[in-house]
Amino acid sequence: MSASCERAFMLFDQQRYELAERDLRQVLAQYPGDPTAHALLALCLSERERFNEAEAEARIAVGRGPDLGFVHYALSRVLYDRNRLDEAVVAVQEAIRQDPENEAFFTLLGTIHHDERRWQKALEAADQALVLDPEYSHALNLRAMVLRKLGRDREAAETIDGALARDPEGALTHANRGWGELQRGNPAGALESFREALRLDPTLETAREGTVEALKARHAIYRGLLKYFTWMGKLSRRDQWFVLLGGYFAFRGLRSVAAENPALAPLLWPLIGAYILFALMTWIGPAVFDTALRFNRFGRLALSDEERLQSTLVSGALLFAAAATITFFLTGAATAAAGIFTSLLVSMPIAATFRTQRGWPRTVMAWYTIALAVLGAVVILLVARNEWRGSDDGGGLGWGLFFLFLLAAFAAQWIGNWLAGVRPKR
Repeated sequence: MSASCERAFMLFDQQRYELAERDLRQVLAQYPGDPTAHALLALCLSERERFNEAEAEARIAVGRGPDLGFVHYALSRVLYDRNRLDEAVVAVQEAIRQDPENEAFFTLLGTIHHDERRWQKALEAADQALVLDPEYSHALNLRAMVLRKLGRDREAAETIDGALARDPEGALTHANRGWGELQRGNPAGALESFREALRLDPTLETAREGTVEALKARHAIYRGLLKYFTWMGKLSRRDQWFVLLGGYFAFRGLRSVAAENPALAPLLWPLIGAYILFALMTWIGPAVFDTALRFNRFGRLALSDEERLQSTLVSGALLFAAAATITFFLTGAATAAAGIFTSLLVSMPIAATFRTQRGWPRTVMAWYTIALAVLGAVVILLVARNEWRGSDDGGGLGWGLFFLFLLAAFAAQWIGNWLAGVRPKR
């Protein structure tokens, strides 16, 4: 391997991808058939989100060195970054076939299975990587994450503690420990671990995200939400849908029973109201608590631009609802009542938009939310016009649009849940 290629590997490990790319292009100018250089260049380009070029370079590498495990590994990494998980599995399995003694290959296979929510297969791959190298930090961190998904928290903590004993400077390991503490309901301990991770690597996104979650989890209400989110995160996509549908039909059943049995209604309506409030908070709760963090010096710095935008939009809708509520109690105006309903119902798809991944899912959800907000505004204007004139002119149209708005708002919940589970190919 040339000195330039060795330097490129070092720069890649340091996350200095642009400089690594420059050195690799110099190598390829002199040795255009070097499969290792093409493969490493593919990884650099993928890290810089130049996915088409990255895949082209990876396939050139496979063509030039089909018997090298590293080139198939590079192709798998690129395909994984492009959210093409099935193809990524095939590529990394070929890398393992070519070089079954490389722990990084098994770790990548386990990472893909983790993202597919195939927890047992992910654990098997991580364990195989650790058979090859018991101190490989990436495999240790993967193993701990999977064990938490399987509910084996004690083993996960032991894995992380062992990894930190071997390498106390591992930023990812400290962040992983923070997520474990957060799952155990210890936001103070989690925050300490996340801060240490960010000290070691200020660019580590999982540590920044964990810091935000730990700060919000200092509030008892959000701790409850976080437990729910954590529990749902352990379920398969199918099981998540079963939970959501089960909750919806239970809600409808309780509502029917309360309507048909006046004697039970005083007992059931508080349960129904609690369910509605809980469902609303699962949608907008994170954004509401993000807004609270904007008044915290450290929290303000930890929030990303996207989180700040989400909190601004959701909080704006809630403030509008609060103002409409005060107006309604003071005046009894129908326009204010319409404002309450529309702003509350629009806040949920706003939050859902930011739960989707960038790409077509977020674009679809964003346009759906904009259309819903416009429809809600039209409903408010029609109600206001009729109220101002003291007539019902256009009342049929207004009620028709209102029911259309309610139907679209209801559908937004299911569309948002579906889109949140989509990994768009890049």
